[in-house]
Amino acid sequence: MVYNSAFFAIIRVRVGSSAVEQEPFKLLVQGSSPCRLTNFIVFSQYRWYAELVKSVTVVAVLLGVAFLIGLVLTLISRKPVQITTAPVTREFTLEGLSTVPSGTTAAAILGSVSINGTIPAGSTINVEARLAGTQQFSTVLQNIPAISSQTFSYTKATRGVSYDMKVTLLDGASKVIGSSQAFTVTAPALDLQFTIDAVDPPATPTPTPEPTLPTTPGVTTPTPALTPTPALTSLSGTIGFHGVTPVNTRIVILQKLANASTYQVAVDNLIPQSGTVWQWDSPIPGNSYSIIAVLKQKSTDGTDTDFAYSAPVTVTAPAASIVLTITFNYTLPKPSDISTVTCTTYNSGPNENSWNVTVNFPTYSGAQSYWLQVGSTDGGSDIANTYGSATTVATVFKNNTSYFARYAYSAVLGADTGSGQYSVFSDSTRIICSK
Repeated sequence: MVYNSAFFAIIRVRVGSSAVEQEPFKLLVQGSSPCRLTNFIVFSQYRWYAELVKSVTVVAVLLGVAFLIGLVLTLISRKPVQITTAPVTREFTLEGLSTVPSGTTAAAILGSVSINGTIPAGSTINVEARLAGTQQFSTVLQNIPAISSQTFSYTKATRGVSYDMKVTLLDGASKVIGSSQAFTVTAPALDLQFTIDAVDPPATPTPTPEPTLPTTPGVTTPTPALTPTPALTSLSGTIGFHGVTPVNTRIVILQKLANASTYQVAVDNLIPQSGTVWQWDSPIPGNSYSIIAVLKQKSTDGTDTDFAYSAPVTVTAPAASIVLTITFNYTLPKPSDISTVTCTTYNSGPNENSWNVTVNFPTYSGAQSYWLQVGSTDGGSDIANTYGSATTVATVFKNNTSYFARYAYSAVLGADTGSGQYSVFSDSTRIICSK
């Protein structure tokens, strides 16, 4: 047996088994240096008492008591463990790039997301990407916690490859409630900035309390009757007009019940051109009507002449977007009246020898627009080429020089020169100012 030098041992023995026979203890071993007792033989009549063993026993008892006390206190104060789970951000390889081509390396794309608006509890952000110019976006980062300012890092991009990227905001039910604009980037890329305008949840309307009416004992207050909202009862639509509009004409909408024999006027005095809107406000809901459009011309004696008809349309009232189309093959008569010129002022200054003139064109009964031309040759328009409601042109002629004037007319107000609504041109009139 060997004792380490860190311990100081005292061993004493005495001989005898009874109180009478016992002799005083005799010192056998003492010291702090290692002691080897291999040759020390103790007979049965000797009892060993070791003060070292006694000290260790006391310390062990105290430590055991302290351990038991600590264990009891731990059991009393122990609380149940609460386990919570949070969305785990997941990263995916972009579709079509699951295998990095030989000779290429992976690269990261870093960015930040700003969210404007209310962020519902449990919302998350997804980062979506696609190869630049392709059609389908794929989710590459999922379940990023949605806060007003968030960052992300996509580490599975391929260096040198261009991507279209965007971010989406999803609520707790994984419904998309906001999305950013898409940007094109080439990996690697840093400091991408995306902004999402979140869709604020609709406000819950506050119900308006019903007014409380004062009551009189024994008298029943009647419930006020609600005024019903009037339903749509009209027939309405537009005119389709193909052809040249004759002068002094208009379109009239006629109607009759589907089983009746005679038409009645529903709408009068419509302009005969495509896009004209009409509406009849007097049909009976649920009744079936036959509707037709007629192009009419009023003569000088006040009578009407029917020029053209649309195909009849049968509808049940109410109805809208009814198109009545008139196709009319007609050419306005060629004007025959001649144009004149008023030579107003002669300019006799150096290098002038010219006239300030006004060219006067005829008016035509029923015409709404005129196309006027003045040229230095027959049929030319190098001096003037204008259209509208005016019938005169102010210009400058050289002295003693011939010019030519001609015109066309239209029954449509404001008709432009490409509308096809003008007559053929009149013959050219030769005009001249001389001194």
